[in-house]
Amino acid sequence: MSEKNAHQLIEVCFSSPKEARALLKKEPNLIHEKTEFGETPLHYLVVENQLNSVQLLVEYGANVNTKNKCGATPLSNASSLGYLELVKYLLSQGAKVTGDVGFGETTLHEGVKSGNPDIIKILIENGVEIEAQNGMKETALHVSASDDERVRVTKFLIEKGANINAQGLFSDTPLHKAALHNSMKNVVVLVEHGASLKITDSQNCTPSELAFNAKNKAVYEYLVHESGNPNSSFQSN
Repeated sequence: MSEKNAHQLIEVCFSSPKEARALLKKEPNLIHEKTEFGETPLHYLVVENQLNSVQLLVEYGANVNTKNKCGATPLSNASSLGYLELVKYLLSQGAKVTGDVGFGETTLHEGVKSGNPDIIKILIENGVEIEAQNGMKETALHVSASDDERVRVTKFLIEKGANINAQGLFSDTPLHKAALHNSMKNVVVLVEHGASLKITDSQNCTPSELAFNAKNKAVYEYLVHESGNPNSSFQSN
C-alpha cells in the first residue's frame, strides 16, 4: 500500500493544499511513504517545482535528505533541474550538499546539468567542494565542458578557481570532454583560460586527437591552430 499512499498524498497536494494539510493531520505517516522507486512525495513535488507543497511537506516532517533507490535527494533533483528557489529553501531546511546522490554523482555535478551558474554559486556558498569528484573521478568542470548549453557554468567554475586541467579516471581533462562532445563554446573558453593542449588521456590522445577521432572538424582545426600547427588539415576517412 505504500506506493498507493504516496501517490494519494501527491495528488492531494496538487489539487488542494487545504485538503493536503487535513490529510496530513489525520495520517501524518503518509509523509514518509515511498513509491516502488523509493521516491517520497517530497521527491515528486520537487521535480514538479511545487514550492508551496514542498514547504507544506517539510512543515509536517518530510526528511529533506531522503534518497530514492538511485540515491537522488530532493536537493540533487532541484539542482539538476535548475529550480533555484527550491534549492535555496531545501538548503535553509538542512539539506546536505555533500555525499553520493546516485551513480557516483554529487549534488554539484547534478547542479552543473542545469546550466545555471546561480545554482552552482549557492551550492559552493553552502560548502560544496568545487573539486569534488564523481565515480569517474571527474570534477564539475568535466561535466560542464561536455555541453555548449553549460558554457556559463564553465566560465563561473573557472572564475571560482576550478582546476582547468583536472584529470578524470581515464586521465581526460575538461578540454578532452569538450573536444569529444564537439562543444566548441567550451573548447574556446577552456583554451582562452589556459587549458593544456598537450595533456594525453589513458589512450595517449591529446584533445585535438580526440576531436579528430570523433570527426569533430571545427574543434579539431581550432585546437590544431591554437597548438601552433596551423598547416595540419582535417582528413577523415
